[in-house]
Amino acid sequence: MCVRYDEANNDEFCAADVFAGTFNVVKDGVFYGRYWGSLAEKEVKNLHFETCYWSAIEYCIAQGIKRMEPGAGGGDYKWARGFDPALIHSVHYIFDPDLRKAIAQYVEYETEDNLGVADYLLSRRKRGD
Repeated sequence: MCVRYDEANNDEFCAADVFAGTFNVVKDGVFYGRYWGSLAEKEVKNLHFETCYWSAIEYCIAQGIKRMEPGAGGGDYKWARGFDPALIHSVHYIFDPDLRKAIAQYVEYETEDNLGVADYLLSRRKRGD
């Protein structure tokens, strides 16, 4: 877990000082970034990048982890930060049949779009754009 905390409190670090964090998993030499969140009342410039990327990259370097998967979503902004697009498989069961149908339709559309974006970004990488 990577966290950001209020350093103005010069006393000991305590849970009450934490205002942002991310839950990550390391398995078989791969760092997987997954979930992140922050308290709305604490605005910090570049908080998402600092919490989810910079701290995670520092951790991977310090631990000798050679591969980092930053998590689903984001598309081209992750590519601009050096991460190749990778489609993932996620397993969820949606109990309500109408909601399940609507989500399935959206996922089908989203998958087609993501495949196109991934192909485009990977082709630019090969050309060196």
